[in-house]
Order: sequence, then structure tokens, then C-alpha cells
Amino acid sequence: MLSGNFFDHNTVYISCCTFGRGLLMKRRVGGVLVLAGLLMCSACAPGNVYFQKGRKAAYQKDWDTALINFEKAAQTQPENAEFQLEEQHARMEAALFHLEQGKQFLRQQRVEQAIGEFQKAASIDPSNLAAKQELARLLAKEVAVKQAHEKRLQQALKASERQVQPSVVELTPLPEEPLAHFRISADSKRVYETLCKLAGLNVAFTSDFQAQPVSLDLNNVTILNALHLLALQTHTFWKVITANTILIVPDNPANRRDYQTEVVRTVYLQNSMKPADRTAITTALKQILGIQRIIDNPDANAIIIRDTPKKVQEAVDLIHDLDHGKAEIMMDITVLEADADRVRELGLTPATVSPSGSVTKGLQGAAIFNPTSGATLAHLSTNDFSLVVPSAVATAILNDSSTRILQNPEVQVTDGDTATLRIGSRIPYATGSFLPSLGVGQTTTPGGAGVSGLIANTQFQFQDVGVNVDLTPHLLPDGEIAIHAKIDISSVQPSVEIAGVNEPTFGQRQIEHDIRLDEGQTSVLGGLLQTTDTTTVAGVPGLGSIPGLKYLFSDTKHEKQQTDVLIMLTPRVIRLPGPGVETAADQTPARPVPKPATPPSAAPAVPAPPAIPHPAPASPQGPHQQQ
Repeated sequence: MLSGNFFDHNTVYISCCTFGRGLLMKRRVGGVLVLAGLLMCSACAPGNVYFQKGRKAAYQKDWDTALINFEKAAQTQPENAEFQLEEQHARMEAALFHLEQGKQFLRQQRVEQAIGEFQKAASIDPSNLAAKQELARLLAKEVAVKQAHEKRLQQALKASERQVQPSVVELTPLPEEPLAHFRISADSKRVYETLCKLAGLNVAFTSDFQAQPVSLDLNNVTILNALHLLALQTHTFWKVITANTILIVPDNPANRRDYQTEVVRTVYLQNSMKPADRTAITTALKQILGIQRIIDNPDANAIIIRDTPKKVQEAVDLIHDLDHGKAEIMMDITVLEADADRVRELGLTPATVSPSGSVTKGLQGAAIFNPTSGATLAHLSTNDFSLVVPSAVATAILNDSSTRILQNPEVQVTDGDTATLRIGSRIPYATGSFLPSLGVGQTTTPGGAGVSGLIANTQFQFQDVGVNVDLTPHLLPDGEIAIHAKIDISSVQPSVEIAGVNEPTFGQRQIEHDIRLDEGQTSVLGGLLQTTDTTTVAGVPGLGSIPGLKYLFSDTKHEKQQTDVLIMLTPRVIRLPGPGVETAADQTPARPVPKPATPPSAAPAVPAPPAIPHPAPASPQGPHQQQ
């Protein structure tokens, strides 16, 4: 009994210990599982995911991908110092990688690729001075090469204008010191000889030269001015023969034509011009400068001129003043078209529906009497009669549709030109005449006789249907843009029959006006709204007009169509008008116009200053001096 009790007590004790240990083990396993779950959740955080991807890319030396992932990781956990350090390290390595790539491309003479790599390195790591220096050096080199190319191009264009001119005979330079007092009264031939002796020049006269008395009393004038005054007074001009010889010629049209030296020059235009602009230039040369021998060569974009050197130079100056680049304007056009169509049809229309499904409108009914044979009035039954009840069609329709069409084209147009925009379709319509066939194209009647018919010689034309916009911009001196706008909105209407031919008709809404806008200002050119409201009633006369009962004996159809077209325009100047390539002061004369130089010498009763043999600057020439 005692042993039994003792055994039972130990058994209970062992059982209690086993239960306690199992509970403890379960708690430990649960804690381990919770800890593992927390670790897994922390490992699955977005920052850690990006960080692991970045480390993997860094291990593979893919520094661009590593930098992207480290940046994302640092953005998710800005307080994580490890992420920040790895990001800085990847940034430095990526910048160095692109720097080395750029240097390698540079050794291979691949300049554009090298510039791209240096730009990447400088953008990734702004503190990388080596990448910035290499980039600045290459960009400066590119700019220098571009400027040199443009300079060579300009020199080539200018060289094309240089003409091979005939050899120019120039006089020896004239002194600029004025004569204190020059007084002489003699015939014009002797006065010329006296002035030429003072200048050290030889003088010759044409056979038709006639001497006439001349009296000069001049103070403080140069020899060149005295020669000009004498030429004006005697109606003569001179032509340079040698460096110290001039020929005196009477001034008349025949002598001008025979003794004047003419040059030919080809002036190349620097801008592309329309035929009307080229015609305006040649007309200005003829009417303003009086030059008649002008040829316009559109293929070479040049104008050929032949005249005296002075007129040719004036013509060149005028051409370059008119030859300037025009402004270019970008027209941003927005076309918004909205169509709405709402149909409502409600009613009960008397109609008969056939077995095939066709509907015949109208009130139809009938009574049929078909008695059996031998039937009498006393023995008639309902089987001998039939009644057809009028039928009706019930209609209940509601249709609502809307359409929106948006076009946003951009058109670049030169100042003064017209930009054309066509949005829509081209609809053909027939135009033509009917001509006798003269036996050709005969038809055969059922009896076999031939009938001479007519052959239709039909021609077709096409009509633009839709939105048609014509814009002509012009840049004003104050920066505003003047626009002549023509807007035509057309649509196809129901066809009509003309002489047995169905021809389409076209609806048209047109606006034409002039506006002025600032650059970048948006203007609504046309908000064209068209609304069509149609009501159709079909039913039994009289009954269809009774209030309340009209829906039982009639059908009412209400249709509303609305079309709205909105056009917005925004002009932007993308290129300013350019001045002429050269100004008048920069032009090279077609042929240098020499000026006579007259070394002074002693003359009777004329106190002359000593000769000074130094070149004199160019002096203006009078209308009577000629080479």
C-alpha cells in the first residue's frame, strides 16, 4: 500500500515535469519564429532590397546601376549611414568610370562620344574637376572648329563675288596741300595745261575738244578741286591714260559711251528670295540708279550688272541693303471641333406590319364575311365573320451622341509668306459637257436598230471640305505680329439634281480679318457655332393634335444638332530678321576709282607750295572724272 502510494506520487511528479518542459519548449520555439519573422520582414524592407541590388551591381562593376539602387535605398532610409557611404562610393566610382571611358573615346578620335562621357561624369560627381576640365577643353575646341568653319564658309561666299577686273591705271598721288591763291584768265586748253604742269601731269585733248575762254580766281583750293571746277565750267571730263597722263574729253552722251570704262559684276544674294522680291530689286536698280543692263540669274541666286564703276558700286550697296534675311514665325494652331446630336422620338403610329417585317404607315382595317355554303340568316355564327383590327407601331427612341476632334499642328512660315492648313477631305464633283458621239457608242434597241447616243465628256474638280486656314504673318518693328487670317469651315450638304446629275452641295462658314498679337499671345480666331433644331410629327390627322392623346395617334421626332468649331492661334518668333550681309561702308568697289595726283610746280603769277611726294588719302571724285 505504501509502495503503491509512493509509486503513484512519483508518477504524478514526472508527469508534471514533462508538461512544464513542453510548455517551455513551445514558448522558445514561438519566440524563435517571431524573431525569424522580424528578421525576414526587415530584410524585405524596400531600403534593404535596393541596398542588396546595389551591392550586387557594385560587385559586378556596374557602377551606374549600383548608384541608382544606393540612391533609392538612401531615400527610403535617410538616417542609415551605411547607405549614405555606399552611395558616395558608388558615385565616385561611376564618375571615374565615365571619365576613363571619355579618355578612351578621345584616344580613338571619337570626340562626340568623349564629350558625352565627360558630361555624364561631371553630372554624376560635380566635384570631379578632371571631368569638368576635359569637357570644357573639348567644348571650347568644338566652338573654335565651328567658328573656323563658319569663317571659311563666309570667305568662300565672299570669294565667289570677286570678279577678275581689267587692269586699273592709277595716277600718281595728289598732294593735299591747298593753293593759297590761283588766278588765271585764258582759254580752257591753256588752263588745263597750267594745272597739269602744277600737278606734274601730261595732258592730251580729243579732236573734238574746242577751247573756250575761262577765268578762275580761287583761294585755298587743292589742285584736284581746281580740276573739278574747271571740268564743270567747261563741260568736259577726263580719262586716265597712264599714271601721269589724262585725256580731256567734251562731255556728251556719245563721248560718255565711247570713253567711259565699264565693268561687269555678279552680285550673289545671301538669302533666298521669291521672284516678286527679285523683280523689285531689279526694278529699283533701273528706276533709281538708271542702270539698264541687268540680268537676274535665279539658278545662281545672283544679279549681273554692267555699268560704270561708280554706278556698279552704288548698285551693289543697294542690293545688299535690300538683301536681308526675313524673320521666321512658328504658328501654333489649335482646332477644336465639337459635334453633338440628340434625337428623341416618341409616339404610337398607325401602321400595318407585313409578315416580312415591312411597315406600311396608315390606318388600315377590314371586315370579312365568309359564310359556309347553305347557311341562312337564321343559322349564321361567329365563324362566318372576321374583323381586321387596325395595327400600330409604338416608337420610343432616345439617341444622344457627341464627338470631339482636336488638332494641334505647328506651321513654320517666313515673314510675309502664307501658311496654308487643310484639315478635312477633298470631295469630287463633276463638271463637263455632252458632245455628239458621231456614230460612236451606239446602243441597240430590242428590235435590233442602232441608236446614236451622246458621249459625256465629264471632268471632275475637287473641293476642300473641313477646316481650311490661311495665315500670313508679318513681324512689325515694335515686336508685334500682324496676321492676316482667312478661316473657311465647310461641310457636305445633301445632293441636288441638276440636269439629271446628282451634284453635292457644300455648306460654308468663312471669316477673313487682320489681327495684331504680341509674341506668345493666344487669340481665338473663330468660335463658329451652328445649331439645327428639327421637329417632325407623323400620325392621324386631327387625332394626332389632341393634347394628351396625340402620343396614341402620332409619332413626334425631335432632333437637335450642334456643331462648334474653335480655332486658337499663338505666334512665336523663332528667328529674327537679319540685316544685310555687308553694309555700304564694308563693300569692296567693283573697280578702284583712281584719283589724279598732281605734283605742283611753279606757274606764272601762282604761288605754289613745294611738292610733297607722299600718298594722299582717297578723295571724292566729281561727276566729270572718269577712268
